[in-house]
Amino acid sequence: MWGFSIYNMHTYPHFRAAFFLYILKLMAEEKRPEFNIGVEKDGIIRLALSGHIGSENLEGLRTWAEEVKKTVREMHAQTGQKVFVVTDISKLENYHPEAMSILAELLKANELHVEKSATFGGNAFIIMAQDIITALSGRTNFKAFKTEAEALKWLKESQL
Repeated sequence: MWGFSIYNMHTYPHFRAAFFLYILKLMAEEKRPEFNIGVEKDGIIRLALSGHIGSENLEGLRTWAEEVKKTVREMHAQTGQKVFVVTDISKLENYHPEAMSILAELLKANELHVEKSATFGGNAFIIMAQDIITALSGRTNFKAFKTEAEALKWLKESQL
């Protein structure tokens, strides 16, 4: 039979090495964090956090947080109105405990400039951590949702 089997892994060492390198590459790609910032035509600031934010990625998170602060303040200054922020955390796997402090400080720093903030798509671990971050920041206008549609609906209720 020509299909894959454990026998093939033991019989052909080059196949085994290639297979494990492929698995390691997939794991590295899945864990690589991404930090994104964008502004939609409707004026909503869109953020995204994904992957695994480990101790080796905290500086990237700090840089992203500073860019978020700058974007929020610039939008507030341009429009003269507090801004709305939605964050996609659907691909965020987990993060280092120090990341919670960075994110709490970000929420605290933007409080005067943000009308409402919503996240969507987080797993149970991320939502639990988000509740702690929200408490640390003192923000009351920050809420988690399962879907993007729910998050946007909640944000737009205030825009009417």
